[in-house]
Amino acid sequence: MLLLSALADGKTDVLNLLHSDDITYMLGALTALGIPYEYDQDGKKVTVNGCGGKIPSEGAELFLGNAGTAMRPLTAALCVGNGKFVLDGTARMRERPIIDLVDALQQLNIDITCSDTGCPPVVINASGIPGGKTKVSLRSASPHALSHMGLRTRRGVSSGYTACPAPGQRQDFVAVSFRAPHGFALRRE
Repeated sequence: MLLLSALADGKTDVLNLLHSDDITYMLGALTALGIPYEYDQDGKKVTVNGCGGKIPSEGAELFLGNAGTAMRPLTAALCVGNGKFVLDGTARMRERPIIDLVDALQQLNIDITCSDTGCPPVVINASGIPGGKTKVSLRSASPHALSHMGLRTRRGVSSGYTACPAPGQRQDFVAVSFRAPHGFALRRE
């Protein structure tokens, strides 16, 4: 919710926020990216001043601990920005695969890489997303695919994708069609 609030237009109140490492790392990332917010720890409330889909910072180095809930969505979202973004974490984070998401974003002509092991650190040389279609494998955790939904392209149209299962899995596909400038439709095939 914090990242969606940060990318939205205007102010968003996020209520009953759990105080956790993942939230702490995401809030640290928002600060590094120049996205203002007010955090009331006692009231478990964060008011985020959204950037309207335009990342204020022109590059940042983000340490995200072992927070996969920050790493994957930020990897996708920072592609709409401009500049060099480096996302890294703990030794354990560097063992967690992110290659499927990186591959999907590379299919959209985004200059993004991860380590030779397919894990963080992730380096993004962002200049917006030109648009297009990509395929996302479901062989690893579904957050890879979910992170990729809702990205705005330079033309204001989001990119669609088809999720493909790994060998030996059920042959389920999720087709996602995006409509400009807002919204998307899901269809199970």
